[in-house]
Amino acid sequence: MYLNIENLVKYYNEENSLIKDLNFNINKGEFVSFVGESGSGKTTFLKCLAGLEKINSGKITLNTRVLNDENTFIKPNLRKIGFIFQDYPLFPHLSVLENLKINLDVKYEANVDYYTELTGLSNFLNRYPHELSGGEQQRVCIARALIREPDLLLMDEPFSNLDSSIKSKIQNEVYKILKKNKYYYYSCYS
Repeated sequence: MYLNIENLVKYYNEENSLIKDLNFNINKGEFVSFVGESGSGKTTFLKCLAGLEKINSGKITLNTRVLNDENTFIKPNLRKIGFIFQDYPLFPHLSVLENLKINLDVKYEANVDYYTELTGLSNFLNRYPHELSGGEQQRVCIARALIREPDLLLMDEPFSNLDSSIKSKIQNEVYKILKKNKYYYYSCYS
């Protein structure tokens, strides 16, 4: 078991549980997608895995390391989890290159060229987010997540804003990268 979810409960008020007694195990390298209506808790669950939301009860374990239970809460920056959001959380005052390198550990510096080439961003490195299309901004987010070689990659409708001409290429390349590195991939779709 690579990812283990035990009796996970998440609610914002006790009358309305978004996630109630969720249990499952995933092996390393498996791909999982949740499909559901808007408001069904898909994104909230991803945020719980990433450490952006605390669970109310239960246990999240990744590769034998407890990330969250009644006694433990590992901060998001210490989880080695990549998250590609549906929107584009980019720093508007930083260039594409600066957005890619923000808080980047030196050991991942060599990955920058590879992933900017892969995502077609090589000619955009000195531009700022407001100078990019929605699809280009999404590619920056995808590259930023992959550069850090996460142990777990979470995606919340990651390709929804890409142009069809690049969408297929990036989907295929991301899939190859995930399979090669045996990333656990978790994606949500409405």
